Amino acid sequence: MAVTVMSRSSTVQRQGRALPLALLIGITPLVVGNPQLDDSLLSQAEEQARRQNWSEAEALARRYLQASAHSGNGHALLGFILFSQRRWKESRAEYVEADKWLTQCLEMNPEDAKGWEALGHIKFAEQRFEEAIKAYQRSLTLTPRVVSAEIDIGLSCELLSRLEDAEPAYKTAIGWEAPKSHDPTPFLGLGRVLLKQNRPAEALPYLRQAVELGPAVAQAHEELGKAYSSLNQLAAAQREIERAIELAPKVVRLHFLLGQIYRRAGLMEKAKTELDRYAALVGTSSTPDVDPR
Repeated sequence: MAVTVMSRSSTVQRQGRALPLALLIGITPLVVGNPQLDDSLLSQAEEQARRQNWSEAEALARRYLQASAHSGNGHALLGFILFSQRRWKESRAEYVEADKWLTQCLEMNPEDAKGWEALGHIKFAEQRFEEAIKAYQRSLTLTPRVVSAEIDIGLSCELLSRLEDAEPAYKTAIGWEAPKSHDPTPFLGLGRVLLKQNRPAEALPYLRQAVELGPAVAQAHEELGKAYSSLNQLAAAQREIERAIELAPKVVRLHFLLGQIYRRAGLMEKAKTELDRYAALVGTSSTPDVDPR
């Protein structure tokens, strides 16, 4: 079975989530802006965003920006909040503002490693992947062995179809985390890249590790299911794609993929049901990789 490349919609989702790696899970918080400002509103906005309370988060972020219009982290957080509400145009405008103020801050303080990584996140969100890579690389020259920056170099290279560069970046990130790995992202990225290169047997252990570290990550189960399918291990492939659908029932490409696996396994009634479900969700003229918006 041919390996499906990353869909445009899943790419957009990843672009919107790259920046919150800094803001929402504490890997590398943005540290630009006036340090004398009271950041309590921003902290409250971040907390509401973590909880996916988007209206409350937006209101708090906007109140913060009223007092600190030049804050790169404030604009970046608001951009993510708007993106999460699918308000694409407004979100992009905030990312542009964040880019502007972060760039100015880095001109004044070019030795700010966290600022460079934050700028990389923003360039990534703006789909300026070459610039993102350069910003991440600059941050690593100042503070080496930052796993999140190396992961995002891998993802940027992957989205530029530079798989030969993405592979070593993901491997480097995995090496930096060893022996106590806790983040499924580099394992998932490396497995996905190997699948794109039609190397499913090599991808398998990395994708198994991604599922072990991130059992609730739907895409980890999806990619592992694809690897099993490519190796003609249909029962295992079926199990993983069914689990992915449990976790992400509205991702329509999963229904298409499961229908194809059922068909190959000779489960024709199940295949018809799943493919009918797919057709009802996305329409028979749409491609299997695109999710409706």
